Amino acid sequence: MKEQATRALRRVAFPQATRDGAPLFWMVALAVGGLTVIGLVMVLSASSVMSISTHHSAWFVFNRQLVLAACGAVAFLVGARIDYRFWVRWAPHLLIFTIVCLMLVAMPGIGRSANGARRWLGVNGSIALQPSELAKLVLLLFAARTLARRVDHIHEWRRVLMPLLIITGVICGLVMLEPDLGTTVEIGLIVTGVLFAAGIPARQLGLVTLGELAATAV
Repeated sequence: MKEQATRALRRVAFPQATRDGAPLFWMVALAVGGLTVIGLVMVLSASSVMSISTHHSAWFVFNRQLVLAACGAVAFLVGARIDYRFWVRWAPHLLIFTIVCLMLVAMPGIGRSANGARRWLGVNGSIALQPSELAKLVLLLFAARTLARRVDHIHEWRRVLMPLLIITGVICGLVMLEPDLGTTVEIGLIVTGVLFAAGIPARQLGLVTLGELAATAV
């Protein structure tokens, strides 16, 4: 019984990803964990004075972020246990869902505004979804799926690069309507990174990068 419990605990703590691609998994886990810790320290440093004046505790905002970070860690472990083929199958459906949500954000009465930006879909006063954040993950999945399925035509820009650029342009345009330049730049970097990893010809990658720089400057 003790041995079975130990094996069950090992499967939960160390999902299949840690065995199939252990070095890469731990590199990603350490990078994410390190950035999260740095972010929590910065939150504490930036919010302690405001928390004292507003909530009479320097730890109020930090504690809330710490709880969210713990939820994110659980989601990370759960996600590591899900076969990547599941995400591949659902990528197109998630993409459509994300585009619809981004369109709903721009509609008065549905999207929620704060500080001059309309970026959230609210269920009530305390629960909200930010579709632009979901767009980062969904576009990453969709781009990887498209490139993997068309790897034999990687040099044919009409069959590979153009569809991705059209989808990326639609999503970036909707995000800029919020407006949110920072997230738009992040989405562009994500797509560029996936194209580079897939082995897109250097000339095409260079043109994409120049186009992104020009769009950002405008």
